[in-house]
Formats: sequence, structure tokens, C-alpha cells
Amino acid sequence: MPRLVVTVNDSAMVTQLRTAISQLHGVVHVSMLRETSVEDGALEGELHNEWCRRIDELERLSDGWDGTGSKAIDKQCVKKLRKTISKASESQLEGWDVFPDAHGFLYLDFSAGQAIAGITATADKLIYFIQKSGKIQKSDGIAFTTSNLLSLLRRVNG
Repeated sequence: MPRLVVTVNDSAMVTQLRTAISQLHGVVHVSMLRETSVEDGALEGELHNEWCRRIDELERLSDGWDGTGSKAIDKQCVKKLRKTISKASESQLEGWDVFPDAHGFLYLDFSAGQAIAGITATADKLIYFIQKSGKIQKSDGIAFTTSNLLSLLRRVNG
């Protein structure tokens, strides 16, 4: 069943908008998911759900998942990534894939058009490279904070 997500700037509009939408032919149900602001968060959509499912899968990996010496994904790393995903917009997440790292980290990979990027997320830092328009930016480690990861996602495709 198709879904429509509407974002409004003025919460006073919600009641009027809900009434107007519910009167349209073919509308089955109207509900407000949650209040949010572009700066503070994002509406959950299918891409957010896919990310959450993938993180759930990776979180279940145990030591030895990739042979002797491979480690389960660090719980702090998972917690920080979940927090960031909950605040990211769908457009910031689009084109990214997340993979496990044998050291217990998470690796975010992006490739679309002329841009490629990779971010290794450890419990406390982000190691990244971004190649866009022939220019490469990289870092051997910045603090793993929600704002730093969101900033990297925006630099690539947000």
C-alpha cells in the first residue's frame, strides 16, 4: 500500500492538513508519525527501516563470524550509529551500505555517480575518505559523534 509522508514547518497546520487529507477519495488512514525538525531529526521512512534491520543483523554477529580472530561488532559503535541514523534524513542515507569489519567495527560504503566514500566507525572515532569531483578528503580519525557522522554523510550526498 503506498504511503505519503508530508513535512510541515508550522505545527498549527497539522490538524487542518490531517482533515483535508482524510477527506480525499481513497485515503484509508491518516496519522502523525511524530514531530521533528529538519535540524533535530528526520521522519522515519523505508530507508531508515532498512538501515535498522541491517544494523540488527550485524549486531547479532559473534566472535569468529569471519574466521579465527574476527570480533563481534562493538556495542558502543552500534549504539552511536543507531543514534545517528535516527537523526539522518533519507537523502543522507541514500546510496550508503553498511558492512561488518573483522575488528568489530562498522564500515559505511558509498558509490554513486562521480562520488565514492568510505567511513570506518569504531567505538570512538571515524576514519574516512571522500572522493568527489576528482578531489579526495580523508582523515585518520575524528571523534565518533552524531554531528560528525551526519556532517560526513551531508558532505557526500546530503
